[in-house]
Amino acid sequence: MNYHKELYRKVKREFDAKRLNHLNELDRRREEVYQKCPRIREIELEIEQNGMRLTQMAIRNGQNVAEQAERTAKQNAKLADEKRTLLHANGFAEDYMTNVWDCPDCEDKGEQDFAFCHCFQKRLQEKAYEQSNMAHMLRQQTFEQFRLDYYSDRAEDGQEGVSPRAQMEYIASCCQRFAAQFPAEPQRNLFLFGPTGQGKTFLSSCIAKAVMDKGYTVQYQTAGALFSMIADSKFSAYDAPIKAEVENLYRCDLLIIDDVGTEVITQYTVSVFFELLNSRMVNGKKLVLNSNLSLRELQDIYSQRIASRIAEFEILRFIGNRDIRLMK
Repeated sequence: MNYHKELYRKVKREFDAKRLNHLNELDRRREEVYQKCPRIREIELEIEQNGMRLTQMAIRNGQNVAEQAERTAKQNAKLADEKRTLLHANGFAEDYMTNVWDCPDCEDKGEQDFAFCHCFQKRLQEKAYEQSNMAHMLRQQTFEQFRLDYYSDRAEDGQEGVSPRAQMEYIASCCQRFAAQFPAEPQRNLFLFGPTGQGKTFLSSCIAKAVMDKGYTVQYQTAGALFSMIADSKFSAYDAPIKAEVENLYRCDLLIIDDVGTEVITQYTVSVFFELLNSRMVNGKKLVLNSNLSLRELQDIYSQRIASRIAEFEILRFIGNRDIRLMK
């Protein structure tokens, strides 16, 4: 997988803390059992000593330990049976002294056989979802759940003979291709624009989930929240978490900015927007922009140089007069 090192470190710290808590719980349970039934401690010591004696014999006598190994196995099996019986007799489950792990496969180490355990990989993906700011959308908005039947198959006035359904079929295929090829070069960024409620955010979420499921990092922000965050970062010298979030806007593999053009437009936001676009494009970091405004309208409220940058994107126009969100 291709997650950033910091994400791996965060999840590793989670697993280390979890394992330590479970080891402490394991110690507590053992002491509880030993206090109630001291014979169990004696059994465990006997089994350990049997193993040590067998090891010492193998070192001294080489391979000639088969009979002793068989006797030791029988002794330990008998002791293990006694231990199980005593546990049940004292009101403990058979696995009370061992079953404290969330993942028995790796005992919460996060790895087994020199590879990441499935539990660690799952947590990485969950953490990536959390950091994307799209966790609530990713559960329901996927390419598999995208439906064309909400869109009219009849062309409306001003649509040049193209129906909303045909246009959405084309746009969906472009979005799927973008996600499938991510982050291959040459691959243009996406600019999705059109009326409210036509599926821009839904398809952006579909892209985000497909990209994250491949192991890449995604950040989602509305334009208003994004510029507020950057301003807070610039003018608040001690807010480390906000600064870290802003840094992630520049370094994440895919940045999705929703509602572009709805924020309060100032000389500062224009400058910040261009710098963010330019930095990510120069560094080969992908972008998806969503807006109710056309490229010409964005040029009027931002600047020619921002419009020129966005003109390099693959521009996908959403059409239709129905608010699809109200039909669901």
